[in-house]
Amino acid sequence: MVFHKVWRCQHHRRNKVSDRRNAACMARLDVKLKKLTKDTRKNDAYLRRDVPLVAVIRIDSRHTHSTQSADALRLLRGTSTTKETFLRYFSDGMTVCEARRLHESKLCLEDGGPVLLANGALNPTTRTAQHWHSVWSSTCFGGGAIDPLSKLEEKAPLYAAQGTGVTVSRSDSSTCWAVLVVTPIMRRARALNVAKDIVFIDSTSSCDTTKCTVTVVLVATMAGAVPVAVLVHNEQSTEGYSTAFKLLRDTHPLCFGGQSAPNVVMTDNSRAEKAAVQETWPTARQLLSHFHVAQAEWRWLTAARNRFDKDQRRQLMSLFQEVMYADSEEKLDAAAAQLKRQPHQGFVARVEAFLGRREEWVLLFRANITTR
Repeated sequence: MVFHKVWRCQHHRRNKVSDRRNAACMARLDVKLKKLTKDTRKNDAYLRRDVPLVAVIRIDSRHTHSTQSADALRLLRGTSTTKETFLRYFSDGMTVCEARRLHESKLCLEDGGPVLLANGALNPTTRTAQHWHSVWSSTCFGGGAIDPLSKLEEKAPLYAAQGTGVTVSRSDSSTCWAVLVVTPIMRRARALNVAKDIVFIDSTSSCDTTKCTVTVVLVATMAGAVPVAVLVHNEQSTEGYSTAFKLLRDTHPLCFGGQSAPNVVMTDNSRAEKAAVQETWPTARQLLSHFHVAQAEWRWLTAARNRFDKDQRRQLMSLFQEVMYADSEEKLDAAAAQLKRQPHQGFVARVEAFLGRREEWVLLFRANITTR
């Protein structure tokens, strides 16, 4: 025997967990290739012919289910050609939903579009497309058994050829790591004089399957906010932020308009982030973003455990904003006194404690600072 293989219908009971695909179908294709030798010729009449018949093909077409219904077509496995098409979609930057939407629109333009849309071999299910995207993502960017940092280092020359610098840093004393991304527009932005006045730092966590954090360092320009660097790191601890900020400082020591540190750094009220900024750029003055300060207070007022009704929330938030936007000592003292007279002692105590850091968030103390 040279070759023997049996292909069974996908609705055969073999390796089936779901009853939906198990119809106990008996349809099959049996292909056998016999070995042609002097000994096999003796015992096989087909091999003794002038043209030996070495192949035996048996076809059993007895399906126990419909083969033309939409449900039967939907359960067909995606073909290799369809898979390659979707991998090209992903390489072009499309998400799973975008790739499926484009692919379906292409199928609709072909003859017999509704039938093609129902065919799982040509129009894969969402779950199949998600699996292909996971395989593609692991192959191209790492993940699972593939180290994403090693993959980035491998692709760094390719990014450099396109003008984008990618630098990877690993901490020797811990598991912290950081990646610095600098594009041509970022290099132009950090050379501007406005880059020395103030920078804004904003972080977004759990950005991908590795649950890493993306921290963007921005400057205010005539065209709006422009990043001078994008930092990707795996921890939101002080050490994690320090690893990222020190990577920027060491790789580009004069990236703030020719200075080693900006005059002002504006962040949200993250202790870890602020401690890392203080450790990396100790001469920079730190301010809190009014947006994040107001957002944090509103979240506290609307939390169910604090039990404020809608009218109380609006009233207290209005009083807090009067404190935050006070532009003179008299207005600040009057707003603080009015807030302290409120019967809601929990909120009053919270604001009194926060006023201990008033230089970071009250408008009065940033009147002479360029915050744009």
